[in-house]
Amino acid sequence: MPNSLPRTAHHREREQRGERGWTECLALSWENDRLSLVVETSLLFCNRFRVKNMARQGRGPTSTWELPRLAANAPDPKHRESLMLFGQFVGDWQILECRVLTAPGSWRELVGELHWRWVLRGRAVQDVWTLFDKSTGKLFYEGTTIRLYVPETGTWASTWISTSRPRARSFVGRSIGNEIVLDEIVEDAAHQERWVFFDITPNAFRWRGEERPNDDSSWKVTEQMRIQRVA
Repeated sequence: MPNSLPRTAHHREREQRGERGWTECLALSWENDRLSLVVETSLLFCNRFRVKNMARQGRGPTSTWELPRLAANAPDPKHRESLMLFGQFVGDWQILECRVLTAPGSWRELVGELHWRWVLRGRAVQDVWTLFDKSTGKLFYEGTTIRLYVPETGTWASTWISTSRPRARSFVGRSIGNEIVLDEIVEDAAHQERWVFFDITPNAFRWRGEERPNDDSSWKVTEQMRIQRVA
């Protein structure tokens, strides 16, 4: 994939007229059995680019915007059935309950929202998770995931990026029984971590995060959520 976007005659024409806007281009590449995310700031010339600030009660400002060529309306027909493993979650959800283990025997109570959309010509899905402290309403963490189906292996390359806890984490996802399991890709880590979607219905599901030391002991739940569809 090229490191910069091609400049077409259309782009040059719009540049001469001064119609331009800054945005970000997300490029995906698959190397050595893992997903690499390259986010580069590029100068894009587009017909429709807008940023509108909206105040949300008790949660401060947020933004809506359009990024050309990112959004898709449906899954890629070529792999439609396989893409529905995560495609079934496309829509808007409310995180009714989230419990995070902050210390042995101590759980923090959170609530939040979750949004999924088709992206990149329907070959991937992207989601945004936002969690707030249940008692104070303050933002606890937020982040986004890009999930790309890999036909050659029948698995999903999944990369999570969080701004609240700045880091990128890579996972391999697959269906195991009635659950969807994502195993983190790590090197020389002191422990293993996996994320699990379970009790899945069209309008609700549960999610849990689990950890265990590399000595192959039992998995320990460190985070769990109860989530319900709203649209």
